[in-house]
Amino acid sequence: MLTNKSSLKNRASICLLRLASVLAIALCLQACATTSPQSMQDKERASLIVVRSGTDVKMSWNSQPGRSYTILYSTRRDARGNEWLPLKGYVNMRGTGGTMRASQQVPIGEEYFYRLRSTDK
Repeated sequence: MLTNKSSLKNRASICLLRLASVLAIALCLQACATTSPQSMQDKERASLIVVRSGTDVKMSWNSQPGRSYTILYSTRRDARGNEWLPLKGYVNMRGTGGTMRASQQVPIGEEYFYRLRSTDK
């Protein structure tokens, strides 16, 4: 009987790990990356990568020197203009030429959507 309980616990753990991986991939696919119209001229568009594990949300993107980055968030995927708010602590960050990172805690059951705004300094 102990062997069956142990086997069930192992199967449940594997299922939870698979579910967490699927959720992380889904969040990556939902992440939005945007830039202002002026910055699109002869500039590489930055792609925001978002991964959520439990309450931890980690974001990263490749930056360029001479650019400024602001992470915007909304609780609605179809948010318009002023419904996208700057994420505190991640406003007008200067590009380094390398990978930049940000993180946020989001309570279980809540869903946030993110965008990356890129502008010339």
